[in-house]
Amino acid sequence: MVKVSLVSTPPDDNSGVGKYTRDLKEQLAEFVKIESRFIPVDSSNPIPFIKNALAAGSGDHDVVHVQYDYVLFGRFSIFTAVFFPLLYLLTRFNSTSVVITMHEVINEDLVTPPVKNLKVVYVKMLNLILAKTADHVIFLSPQTERRFTKSVSVQNTSQIPHGVTEADAKDLTIEAAKQKLGYHQQDIVITEPGYVSPRKGSEMMVSLAKRLPEYEFLLAGGSPRDRHNEYIEEIMEQAPENLQVTGILSDDEYEMAYIASDLIILPYQETQQGGVTNTVAQSGVFNDCVAREVPVLASDCEYFTTLQEEWGCIEVFTGSNDAANKIQGYIEGKDRRSQLIEQMGKFREANSMREIALEHQNIYRSVV
Repeated sequence: MVKVSLVSTPPDDNSGVGKYTRDLKEQLAEFVKIESRFIPVDSSNPIPFIKNALAAGSGDHDVVHVQYDYVLFGRFSIFTAVFFPLLYLLTRFNSTSVVITMHEVINEDLVTPPVKNLKVVYVKMLNLILAKTADHVIFLSPQTERRFTKSVSVQNTSQIPHGVTEADAKDLTIEAAKQKLGYHQQDIVITEPGYVSPRKGSEMMVSLAKRLPEYEFLLAGGSPRDRHNEYIEEIMEQAPENLQVTGILSDDEYEMAYIASDLIILPYQETQQGGVTNTVAQSGVFNDCVAREVPVLASDCEYFTTLQEEWGCIEVFTGSNDAANKIQGYIEGKDRRSQLIEQMGKFREANSMREIALEHQNIYRSVV
């Protein structure tokens, strides 16, 4: 059995990457022997990264598998240049293979002023470090693979989508879940679940709630980091009576929000942050909706548009006017709901976390 050291952030409220890794590990455990190592979220201390690189690189493993996003490796991703060169040296000395999963990709095209030329060089350097360290790179979407390979050359790659976990059996009916959240059984509840941030376009829920006062709107989540607290406060100040903002929820409360929802809205958008353009490359929240068979309307970013074109399991909108019109059309049209749920089932079957785990097992065997 292949031995794998799986490096990620912890599966807590601050990291979608950590939760994804936890779900993947549960399926992988049947096929490979796994040891988990956790790097801290939002750390300015290089010591934990050095310790984890030393432990993962020198341990008795066949493969070190790192779940990577630039924001997880310190401010400006500076610890990428600490962790991976050290990991490279140790794994080469110990004949251990390295697999890196890219959850997001930044390349030179996404860099913004000021000092753009310097940022271009820096981003390319980070990507080159990753490419040279990895024996195999996994991308969660075609968009991330295209951006990375445009930036640097990499030999062995796979595109494996974010797997869909199997939802637990529902203990509550939609009517009971609505009552527990303070709604009437007949209320139409439209929800944006997950972290509240500018990148998630959460402020659109305010305008939608004002345009559609006959429906109830729910922002089921809070800020994973303090820097978005002011953003949430602004939303709460502007929110009409039919928009509820919950803040961070327990797992049971978060699950209840899905069960109570007639429709999910994902108004994600590109944002400028830290001198780069942040794009939408994948969505664990969408996969949660698929697992629970709750239909989704989403913004027309490339990732969601591709899902609509290839699978028909989601419907996209352009701006708040179009979103409001499509919400009304969806609520009034039962056939559209059935159609979306049917296509979601096909997407779930093809991209189950178990199938994703089997693909990972094949990659581990190939690099070993």
